[in-house]
Amino acid sequence: MLRFWNQESVAGIADALRNDRFEAFFPTINGYSPIVEDVNITFPTFEYHEIPYGSRDIFYASAIKNASLTAVFYVDISGETLNYIAEWKRLVRDPRTHLFGYADDYKRNAVIYIYGPDVSGLAGGLIGGVVDQVTNTINKTLRLDKLSNVASNITSKVGLGSVDLKIKIPPIALPSIKIKLDGIWPKGGESLQLKYSGKPDRVKLSVNFAIDAMYPVPQQVGRTIGRLYGGALFSASDLISEGFTQLI
Repeated sequence: MLRFWNQESVAGIADALRNDRFEAFFPTINGYSPIVEDVNITFPTFEYHEIPYGSRDIFYASAIKNASLTAVFYVDISGETLNYIAEWKRLVRDPRTHLFGYADDYKRNAVIYIYGPDVSGLAGGLIGGVVDQVTNTINKTLRLDKLSNVASNITSKVGLGSVDLKIKIPPIALPSIKIKLDGIWPKGGESLQLKYSGKPDRVKLSVNFAIDAMYPVPQQVGRTIGRLYGGALFSASDLISEGFTQLI
């Protein structure tokens, strides 16, 4: 049985990844970085050749076909997104001289992070206490003499001992998977869909990219969070000193 974000964990099964919890960081061209709305990645595929063997054929891997990437970008009224792709394509081929550029000039790298559950949803188990779902805070009593990282900043005001704090847990999610995309560049053939019929919608720009290599990398922190419901992965002092929480 799979579980959802607000249900108990089934033993040995971590949360399922959701397709709307991601961020894609594409290269900056002429000072502009686009907003990516959708991404479709096709993993590399093996090509093969057949060799007759008796009454049947045997297949052997002969080559590999690179991954493919399609990204859908947010388009605003300034036209910055359209200009972003046009400027990138000019690095591939100059429309005035009709000469192709050097690969180092137009091949860029991108990265995609796929996130797990919000940290705020796990904070009760990580640092102790119950999360107030309305204010997104935890009421916590801290022993100042044990908070070596922050004691020097607090004890001068309140003295040693304990203090009642209200800790605000920001809605931060930790990446479960990082996908590195190396050597990408727009292949052309962008598409815009404009129509009078049907329900009005925002204009989006779909772009196909060539890609040299992709590396999906599971993140250790994401795997740990996905399986940890209790204990202290971070201490309260670590969270405060690292700016992971905010005292209010």
